[in-house]
Amino acid sequence: MEKQRILRNVTSNANNWVTFQLLGTKNNRMAIGAQLKVTTEDGASQYDIVSTSAGFGASRDPRPHFGLGPFKTVKQLEVRWPSGTRQVLRDMPANQVHRIVEP
Repeated sequence: MEKQRILRNVTSNANNWVTFQLLGTKNNRMAIGAQLKVTTEDGASQYDIVSTSAGFGASRDPRPHFGLGPFKTVKQLEVRWPSGTRQVLRDMPANQVHRIVEP
């Protein structure tokens, strides 16, 4: 008979992150299809699209999540909404969920 064990990951992580909850006002309320471009303080860019699909018969959190490494702010966020509207936000703090409403 094998013993039961509980494993616990206790590694530290000093990296930063940011998540965006988008609210559409023109095409669809969940902002499905909105494209995001995050630029960090070093000029590097990351991209994501608002979606709930993650493969056949699966789903994911529709809130785009970005790892920022050591950086404590998003230098620039560019959102291209499904309606065609382009929105740019700057200097957003890390380690929180930002709610963005389509203008």
